[in-house]
Amino acid sequence: MTSELSAALASELAGVFGALLDTQVVTTPADVRPSGRHWVATIASGNPAHGTGELCFDEVGAASVTALIMGLNESPPEASILDTLREALTQALSSTSFKDVIHGVALRIAQLDATDTAAGPAVSGCMFEAAGMAAPLLMSFGGTLDLASAEAASAADAVAAHAVLERTGEEMPADRIDVILDIDLPLIVRFGRTELPLRTLARMGPGSLIDLGRSADDPVDVLVSNRVVARGEVVIVGGNYGVRILDVVSPKERIRSMEA
Repeated sequence: MTSELSAALASELAGVFGALLDTQVVTTPADVRPSGRHWVATIASGNPAHGTGELCFDEVGAASVTALIMGLNESPPEASILDTLREALTQALSSTSFKDVIHGVALRIAQLDATDTAAGPAVSGCMFEAAGMAAPLLMSFGGTLDLASAEAASAADAVAAHAVLERTGEEMPADRIDVILDIDLPLIVRFGRTELPLRTLARMGPGSLIDLGRSADDPVDVLVSNRVVARGEVVIVGGNYGVRILDVVSPKERIRSMEA
């Protein structure tokens, strides 16, 4: 896992924990590697070429933040710690997916367990602290997850394949192209996104207003397979909402969306 990706995840996790605790969470880089019993989360994409990332949380810190979120005075059960870490990581990975360091790849939690097995080498680590926590939460980043290298390899493979076609003069049969072009893909228009504390979500009801943090004149995102393929403006077409495309991503990125 690269230091840029680990820094992005740490920042998003601090935001998620802060929302759950309704207080500021301070993140401090630290050369830590949880020892003894600890929690290990394996994160991955749908492409084995990307490798997997390993996030380790110390047991005491994980219990501390979970107890504070739940309002407990005693150590919470492991099931509650598991649920807290899974929820926080899921939200953090979802938010990180919009950052450039992710290269448009959707990451997910492949596995999350408590273990006594010694953790592998760490790329970086950090410490989360907040008012009321009995102990800081120590976290380290490791594993082989490397999205940038995988993207470069895919691009190189594509160039090599194109060169072979040019040398041989072979082309994909027209009937195969027609089959691909006839595939229906879901298209989503995203007006905006935001993060809300669980307390706000629990109080939500008819008449509640949610600020998406964007102007009415800002372009909307057009997504295919959870990837942004274009941006446009909202218009009315025959009495229905529509989108006039203002900008599109490169053909390569659009093909990647179809592959996803």
